[in-house]
Amino acid sequence: MKLQRDYQTISGLNAEILAISVDDLSGASYVVENLGLDFPILYNHEKDVVEAYGVYNSSTGYANPSVFIIDTEARYGGGSLAPPITAPAIATSLPNWKS
Repeated sequence: MKLQRDYQTISGLNAEILAISVDDLSGASYVVENLGLDFPILYNHEKDVVEAYGVYNSSTGYANPSVFIIDTEARYGGGSLAPPITAPAIATSLPNWKS
C-alpha cells in the first residue's frame, strides 16, 4: 500500500494518516495482519463520517479513496486529494493548510 510506504515521509512532515473503514470489525484482523499498516484505522460501520465528508458511495456501500488535510486544530479547508495519493502530493498540499 502506497500510503504505508510513504508513512515515514508523511510523519516527517508533521502530518498523520488516519484511515477510515466502513467495513465491520470482523475484517480488522485481516487488515492488521496482512497489510502491515502502521497508521490508525478508524472503523465507521455506521458510515456517518464518510457521508459527512461526501465520499460515501451508496451504490457500492464503500467510501471512495480520499485524503483530506486537517490541521492540528481540527480545521478542514474543504476538498480532497484525488488518487493516486502520494507523499509528494500531500507534501505539496500541506503548506496551504499550515498557519
